[in-house]
Amino acid sequence: MLFIERHRSACCLLAVIALTGCDGLSSPSSSTPKTTSYTPKAPISPADVTVSMPQLHADLVAGVEQMQKKYAGKSVELSGGTIIGFGSKSTAPDLATYVDTVNIWERVGGSEFGVECEMKTSRPWKYLAPGQSIRVQGIGQPKDEAYQPELLTPQLTLQQAELVESLPLNRPVPSVTADDLVRQFRKNPQETKTKYNGRSLIIQGNIESVGKPLIEASQPFLMLKSPQADIAVKCSSGVPQSHPYWVEIQAKPIGAPITLFVESTEILVREKQISLFNVYEMPE
Repeated sequence: MLFIERHRSACCLLAVIALTGCDGLSSPSSSTPKTTSYTPKAPISPADVTVSMPQLHADLVAGVEQMQKKYAGKSVELSGGTIIGFGSKSTAPDLATYVDTVNIWERVGGSEFGVECEMKTSRPWKYLAPGQSIRVQGIGQPKDEAYQPELLTPQLTLQQAELVESLPLNRPVPSVTADDLVRQFRKNPQETKTKYNGRSLIIQGNIESVGKPLIEASQPFLMLKSPQADIAVKCSSGVPQSHPYWVEIQAKPIGAPITLFVESTEILVREKQISLFNVYEMPE
């Protein structure tokens, strides 16, 4: 199985920091995208294991043997944590079939850890939001190595995961328009870099163009319209261009409004470019 890399180790930490507060960014308002309601398509069978994120952390600390015995191959219902991002994995060599993921993170004491949920229902970014907590059920696949908090990698994968319940936003992600972000850059590039670099955010703008990568497996991108011709706003997708979701993005007309969740931001002062990484379209 080919993993579509998403700078996971660095981005997970940065996203956790961003979700806990981002000085200077606007607070979510009526313009912030709302999640759509979601109900499981069929009743979900009772889980073998029901666990909260703090309880999972205790099992991680207990060691590999405890994790394997309790979770491996079992139906696990997990609650808590915060959605920090999404992802996609190719399940075929020709990159024609994908499983989309939700990445949940939690901080317990001084330790941080994550869970990757391989969702049965595709495009979870269309019905879930970063900063939201969920209750989810799937088949447990723990890592077969000792827990090392400093690595900041997911410690448990839930395969064939189904959403049981979506909970209210507990750490809303700040939002900004592309026009406002560019104006801030124009006024003070260095201050804008300090303010936004590494941050997760929600950005609203209009499509200027959609680009294609040179390598099929690489992430494609789109450009948002900028009020300053010499300052570019580049949004790199979190999925490859062959993903059905990105095919739909490519079909959108130039000038169409779009709202994106951005997992990580990089302000390139010298190049006069605002680079937004691992973006996913959110519901209006």
